[in-house]
Amino acid sequence: MINQNLIVDSNTQIKTAMIKLSKSAKKCLIVLNNEKELIGTLTDGDIRRAFLKGKNFNSSINNIYKKNPIKLLKEKIKVKNVKSLMVKNKIDFLPIVNNKNKFLSFITWDQLEKKNKIKNKKLKNTSIVIMAGGKGTRLM
Repeated sequence: MINQNLIVDSNTQIKTAMIKLSKSAKKCLIVLNNEKELIGTLTDGDIRRAFLKGKNFNSSINNIYKKNPIKLLKEKIKVKNVKSLMVKNKIDFLPIVNNKNKFLSFITWDQLEKKNKIKNKKLKNTSIVIMAGGKGTRLM
């Protein structure tokens, strides 16, 4: 189940979005329409830029959230692809949608790092054999 503090609609006030960002401890909110389709993402950086342009706490996020965000289809989830997509686009938060653009979940950089640590722990208990031999004349 997705934390509802991560979900907003396009008519949400900036103040409400800031409160949700603070409660969720994530760097991004998901903007959904009435059909639960992904229509955008909103970061604290988007809000800061809106304030610099003269918006106030009571303004709607409608014109400040990122429309057409970078997203991942559920069918194409592979850790290698996710990492490269996140690094290439300098993002920490990647929404996952189905083929009808319905929001399903998300992946954060922290989640990817946890998976790497788990894989590395599994390798610590693996026996390794290093085979070496010869006179050492080539490398001295």
